[in-house]
Amino acid sequence: MRLPSIMILILLGLLFGSCAKVAKLAKQGSVNKTSYITEIPFNYYNNLIFIEVSINGKTFHFFLDTGAELNVIDQSIANELEYTIITKSKVSGTSKSRQTLQLVEIPNIMIADVSFRNTGAILADLTSIKKFFGCPHIDGVIGNNLLRKAIWQIDYQNEHILITDELSKVKISGQAHVIDMEPKEWGNVHLDVSLNGIKSKYIFDTGFTGKFETNKRLFNTLATQDKDLEYITKTGELSADFINSSTGTFPSARIKAVEIDDIKLADQIVSFRQNASSLVGNGFYENYTLTMDWGNNKIFLDPEKEIQGDTLTAYELIISPNYMSNEIEISGYWDHHPFARDVSLEAKLLAINGNDVSNLSTEALCEFWEIKWKEIKKEKTIDIVVSDNGEKRNITLTKKQLLPK
Repeated sequence: MRLPSIMILILLGLLFGSCAKVAKLAKQGSVNKTSYITEIPFNYYNNLIFIEVSINGKTFHFFLDTGAELNVIDQSIANELEYTIITKSKVSGTSKSRQTLQLVEIPNIMIADVSFRNTGAILADLTSIKKFFGCPHIDGVIGNNLLRKAIWQIDYQNEHILITDELSKVKISGQAHVIDMEPKEWGNVHLDVSLNGIKSKYIFDTGFTGKFETNKRLFNTLATQDKDLEYITKTGELSADFINSSTGTFPSARIKAVEIDDIKLADQIVSFRQNASSLVGNGFYENYTLTMDWGNNKIFLDPEKEIQGDTLTAYELIISPNYMSNEIEISGYWDHHPFARDVSLEAKLLAINGNDVSNLSTEALCEFWEIKWKEIKKEKTIDIVVSDNGEKRNITLTKKQLLPK
């Protein structure tokens, strides 16, 4: 399973009005020690990097998101923290939900023995993205405003991170690709990415679970340029942010040539979403040991695994767990893999291959999805029972290769 695009869309200038105030908070902060190197483990769950942090002597679980311009802290733990409110703003999402977001200063965030002092954060209700996280608990997000205060090396293969103040303290081989980051003091960093010769800027985003994603306008350009472009379309859940989630239809195409600096890849599947930001995520970085030298504006990518051409094989319907309702849902369908009978996106699964999934606890849902489902989805066909608009239905799903066709 791959999650929908989990990206913290922090449009700070629009949300809080005063860009100068946001910029000052994003740039401030420091580490309380020098000449250090610290190693910490992480949990790599559904292509996101979860670490433990300590605030006010209490342990919380955050994921690392280079695409978030500020740390994000769930409002549910706010009363356990010390912070200073800088400003606040009410925000509306596409589902017409509203919440008040507070821009705050956190006196101290501890990661192992490294103390990050006086960094900025957003207090937000993360309920809308928690539905995708049942097994690892999520209390917040470490944004690039904190990450910029140190050098970080992420070893995806062994699931550990080195944090240091000197690049010489981490090992980087002569085979590493060196990519220049934009010399910016705050905000998102963009990488030059070329799809079939068309170059544009993509956000360096470890909060995105996939490899590559960009906007639908570029797909139209690519399709005009290459009449034989192989693609399929998907209808369902598109993305989630700290306000809500959205649904729609979008294409995914198999791109013959993808280039990032001197890295050249062939036959990569790229998603194209309406009005989406362009992202390079953990699906790409996990093939390397990733070192971030924010002080010198460099990213080092040390190859660990060869990136093969992508294929896409799927059942007609896309099913996903919802850890807020403890249900398994129909979250989408493949338009190019048509199903004989329509099933609504509101349908709930009652059983999968004879396993009753109608009344699960969060713990039982985690166990089913992490263990049983991984085995079930290897099968060519699966039998499901759904409740759709009050009607109980028995359905057989058949796996098919969608890309390449």
